[in-house]
Amino acid sequence: MEQNEVTTTPVVNNKPDNKFKIATIIVSIIAICGIGFGVYEFLDNNHKSQKITDLQSQITDLQNQINQINTKPSGTNQKIKIVNSSWSGWSEEYEPEKTESYCEIELNTKCVVKTQQLSDTDGNEWEEEVLSFEITNINEDSVSIHTFQVFSDQETGIDLSSDKQDFIINSGEELELTTPTMDAGDIFILSLVNE
Repeated sequence: MEQNEVTTTPVVNNKPDNKFKIATIIVSIIAICGIGFGVYEFLDNNHKSQKITDLQSQITDLQNQINQINTKPSGTNQKIKIVNSSWSGWSEEYEPEKTESYCEIELNTKCVVKTQQLSDTDGNEWEEEVLSFEITNINEDSVSIHTFQVFSDQETGIDLSSDKQDFIINSGEELELTTPTMDAGDIFILSLVNE
């Protein structure tokens, strides 16, 4: 009897098994979800960026409005009126000369009201500020100033030991500043007036 040799070749199953299909589906779902979350995050970040930009714009607008409010007392066009006179203890007949000046009300602005020329025995000359001040705060009914010189603001007499340099000018009131000197000096009366 003749025997035929049988050749066997392994059968290649071209159909994927179920485990491979499930793995492929899971990987696909993860990939789709990842892309979806990435797109959402991108859109969300753009949305957040736009919100931040909008908030920064609103903050800038508010700062500009505050600066405009602080530029002048609310609802008025006021200036600081300064009446300068002097006093002397040397003569009973002394008649002070009065001068009037105005300062614009603008925050952090320096106003130089009066200067004087000085000289020494060697002939050196220089100019010294008698009254100059910076506007440090503006409210609806008052203006705060910082003077670059020391003044007395007592209603009676002169405080020779005064070291005050910060004062408030209230609407409807006068602020009187006097140089803290013994025999003669300057008097400055400051008030808020409408333009």
